[in-house]
Amino acid sequence: MEPGSPGGSTVRVRTSLAGFQDQWLSILQTFFERHDVAAAIEINDGGASPPTVQLRLEQALEESRQ
Repeated sequence: MEPGSPGGSTVRVRTSLAGFQDQWLSILQTFFERHDVAAAIEINDGGASPPTVQLRLEQALEESRQ
């Protein structure tokens, strides 16, 4: 996670698991609704479930604010 442009965020998800697009969209929508941030995010899920990655996003955001 890195700072994004003032106009918005970009997200790139790399996953080896098929069929999770709707879950990814839901998780990312929830994340950006909770946090008014502009970020450039690249996710390599390594086979982790979308909820696990959501937790990691929250942790990365917390770390970036320290």
